[in-house]
Amino acid sequence: MDLRGRRCLLVGGGEIAARKAALLVRAQARLHIVAPELNEALEALVASGQATHRLGSYEAADLPGAMLVIAATDQRAVNAAVSKDAQAQGTPVNVVDDPALCTCIVPAFIDRSPVLIAVSSGGSAPVLARMLRGKLEAAVPARYAELAALCARLRPEVKASLRTLDARRAFWEQALDGSAAELALQGESAAAERQMRRLLAERATGVVSAAGEIYFVGVGPGDPDLLSFRALRLLQRADALFYEPAVPLALVDLCRRDAARNIMAAPLGAATTALLPSLVRLSGDGLRVGVLLLGAGLGGREQAAWAQSLRAAGIAFQTVPGVAAIS
Repeated sequence: MDLRGRRCLLVGGGEIAARKAALLVRAQARLHIVAPELNEALEALVASGQATHRLGSYEAADLPGAMLVIAATDQRAVNAAVSKDAQAQGTPVNVVDDPALCTCIVPAFIDRSPVLIAVSSGGSAPVLARMLRGKLEAAVPARYAELAALCARLRPEVKASLRTLDARRAFWEQALDGSAAELALQGESAAAERQMRRLLAERATGVVSAAGEIYFVGVGPGDPDLLSFRALRLLQRADALFYEPAVPLALVDLCRRDAARNIMAAPLGAATTALLPSLVRLSGDGLRVGVLLLGAGLGGREQAAWAQSLRAAGIAFQTVPGVAAIS
């Protein structure tokens, strides 16, 4: 619901009401609170001008003009009266912890504005929904907000440059599933924007280059639980995979199911050049290739040697360090 500037009624003045008030203020609602007394958090909202307050008990006269009503008192009779009156005038109503009195629910949010992910149990298990939200919070990097903001900035240009829906979809799929998005997620917004603009120029002229890339990923001691989010994200993006003989299959299985898997004859090593032709060929065909290395990944000399070879071949690459050991 777009609550910006719209009147919302909150009945209740305690801790639970304060949590709901924070959500409504964040949604830029015009918040009106009705309660005999307010806790400190709600008093602060009123004092700052972010909400108004009528001192006293709920009355039906509080409802007119509200786009949304939330009842958060510890008295079921009051909550039931709020629900009945709201439903009678067709206003969405949420009663905290009482699904039977609700016509709408407030899910748990993962906020990566302008991207929002909502987790809901339909009001039946709100604590479980909050626990799932916690797990998703850890899996969705905060910088997805920056990536979404970049997409918003470029969207008018994309629409103007690419006339058909199919062309625009193809551009966004390439941009968001490749190195441009990865740059944004690493905090390099300016470089990500330059990359997306280059892709857009190519799409607009009908010249689409292959976007192959190599990912050298350190997997630490081989425990899947110690793999970084960035490493996991790249593995699930790879079209093909090479892995050292000592890398556990449990880590290999984290790669995309349809990715080609290749076990290396020996650990990579700085002097190993046997793998280079395969990496150049596959990435030159536009594929993204993951290379799994036990331990911390490429060392300083190894990285310098591979960087020289791959740059000479015009191949983009990334290195992701792994946990060297666990005590």
